Amino acid sequence: MWLGFVILSVVNVLNGFSYTVAYYVINEFANVAIKDLYFPNVTLNSSDNVGCGDKNITAEEKHISDVVQEKVSQWSIYFSLGSGIPCLVATSIFSSLSDRYGRKRLLFLSLLGICLKMVLCSFFIYYKFNIYYFVLVGFVEGCSGNWITVLSVSFAYVADLTANGKYRSIAIAIYELVLNLGFYSGSLSAGLLIKYFNGYFYPSVISTAAIFLALVTVMFLPETSHDKNVVKNSNIFGQMKDLMRIFMKKSQNGDNLRLKYFFCITSLVCIWIPQIGGGSTELYYNLSYPICFNAEDVSFYTAIKGSSQQFITVMFIRIFQICDIRDETTAAVSCIFGIAHYVVYGFAKTKETLFIVAAIYTLKFACVPILRSTMSKLTPGDKQGSVFGAIAFFENICSMCGSAMAGAVYSATVPIYKGFVFFVMAGFNFVASALIM
Repeated sequence: MWLGFVILSVVNVLNGFSYTVAYYVINEFANVAIKDLYFPNVTLNSSDNVGCGDKNITAEEKHISDVVQEKVSQWSIYFSLGSGIPCLVATSIFSSLSDRYGRKRLLFLSLLGICLKMVLCSFFIYYKFNIYYFVLVGFVEGCSGNWITVLSVSFAYVADLTANGKYRSIAIAIYELVLNLGFYSGSLSAGLLIKYFNGYFYPSVISTAAIFLALVTVMFLPETSHDKNVVKNSNIFGQMKDLMRIFMKKSQNGDNLRLKYFFCITSLVCIWIPQIGGGSTELYYNLSYPICFNAEDVSFYTAIKGSSQQFITVMFIRIFQICDIRDETTAAVSCIFGIAHYVVYGFAKTKETLFIVAAIYTLKFACVPILRSTMSKLTPGDKQGSVFGAIAFFENICSMCGSAMAGAVYSATVPIYKGFVFFVMAGFNFVASALIM
């Protein structure tokens, strides 16, 4: 048990590190590349952001800054759709197939696709391909199921190792903490790497090396699926039926399982649309005037905010359990902090205000592991891959649609009020809290 947990942790830390470094590299490269594409004669200061060298910017500089933000937001929509559409199918099938073929094989296939994506990314950056060609990078990532598939199969693996009971919530929360060590170490490193190498190619190569190490490490992962669950022939459409059948189960012992699944997954969708989909928008907002973070500031801020959030989430859930407070109440309270987080973000105009945002942010994530655990506990042991595949399916929809929605709203409202998009995100958290209650 412990050997599998440790090896899986190493795989996911490396995967998280690689993904996050690549995320910052691609998005910050896009910010600079689009400026150079549309305004090649504009010289920027060291922050690489129009108007950030002087708070008293001219009307022309503000116009250029707004146009660059609009174009970057539009590009992020194309990139999200290019990755998200193929990923919808890949994520569902890969996670469900892991119940039959085993977790290890599907993890390997997904990591192999991500490795190919990073090789392409490094190649495109080195030869300075047009930024819109990076949609192909997103497509390759989507066909592999991207990081969402890796996480969903990993959660199924953890469910294989844990007993079905009240402690699964805390077990999944602890594992999310381990997973996010990779994400936030990557976030902390990304800005430093970009600054140290004064560019994006070598950080992209380092990201590629990390995912390659994850690919090698997963070969040593002990399998948890029993031989009786491994089938030599499996129909892909059958896997999709298994996925949907999870949510169509009839009531047992008076419990309305369909309704429970519906409320859980709908709440997760409302939480994930701003949480996952809004990530790029937050990045562009923080890089632009008036916040004016540079690459190092952004990665440091995100790493500190995220890593502290993971530790507090585990303590938050455990304290509520000790006080014998229902998981549903804990999740609803967490969503209320999510509303406050986005409202304050919408009014943020200074770097100091963002640290208030970060403090509230640390309390908003308890709802996600609780809802994952609830759905896992409603599901038989031999269908854990299917249920986490279903969760990943919706997580990917939220990533794709959330990014497109946030990008579209941000692009449309930048000239009016930059922070308006965060008020929309707060609305989604309000719906989630109402559903959970």
